[in-house]
Amino acid sequence: MSVWVLLSIIMSGVQNIIKRSGEDQGNLLQQQPVVVNLLFPYSSSPINPYTNTIDMKNMTGFKMSFNDALQSGFCAALLDELDDDLLYCDIVIPKGLYRGIRQKDLKYLYHLWIGETELAMFPDSQKYDLARIAKVSAALSLNQNLEFVKKLDEEYMHPEFKNMVSTSNNEDND
Repeated sequence: MSVWVLLSIIMSGVQNIIKRSGEDQGNLLQQQPVVVNLLFPYSSSPINPYTNTIDMKNMTGFKMSFNDALQSGFCAALLDELDDDLLYCDIVIPKGLYRGIRQKDLKYLYHLWIGETELAMFPDSQKYDLARIAKVSAALSLNQNLEFVKKLDEEYMHPEFKNMVSTSNNEDND
């Protein structure tokens, strides 16, 4: 995890980023899945682009399993601080980690992240801003072992940052 992501966590404060609910569900924990909902309020809009009406479904965020969320170093650091009996968690992503990315690009990243789609570089590069998706992937510290993260990093990661990551990975393996 990069130093600036850690600083962002410390500065924002875990309590300001995470809203808790469902803590008093008690014995249902064994039967209920743990759901993590990632919110990107600066890229979400309640306006339905097809009907030009307000539609709050567009503001629901990106729901995933606890283990899917752990594929992000940023989310993992926050989730490690939570109680074990938590059933639902909203994580509001700080705007600096996704500034300038469209909701459409975030949806694509989400589907890549949870394994619902695969990255196809050429057709996707015309529909989606893969460079911005790669930046958000890096900002959220997505797992480097995920194939789409490897491809995005190979294609879009700045060379100086690549050197820092490879140096860090080499130190971890020693």
